[in-house]
Amino acid sequence: LGAGAAVVKGLAGYRMERCRKRQGVLECFKFVERWFRANGGWEGCRREDVDDVVGVLDLGKLSGKELRDVVKASGLVSAERLVELSNSKPVKDGGDRKGYRVVRRYGGTGKGSRKVGFCYAALYGEG
Repeated sequence: LGAGAAVVKGLAGYRMERCRKRQGVLECFKFVERWFRANGGWEGCRREDVDDVVGVLDLGKLSGKELRDVVKASGLVSAERLVELSNSKPVKDGGDRKGYRVVRRYGGTGKGSRKVGFCYAALYGEG
């Protein structure tokens, strides 16, 4: 019988406290995935336990490629959570600047040395 979810959650949480970088998150996720497979996958693990363990990981630090190639491929994270994580990722805009969704562009007028560049604004919230 493998380690229980509480033990794995504690180990992953301990690791996350000490290594908050993207690579540490990825290593911890792969550790959780190995635990999951070693315990029989969905036959041996409850969804609540897996969600609880994965919940201590800061998956938002992973790149879009890692989310797609590692996290999504594992089947451990719900489709809704993957969409949430993907929507929180910065997207590249045509000028190779990173930002969130461009809602409005300002500027870009004038001629020669008086030409003004674009200013991008991303607005979020309710109300």
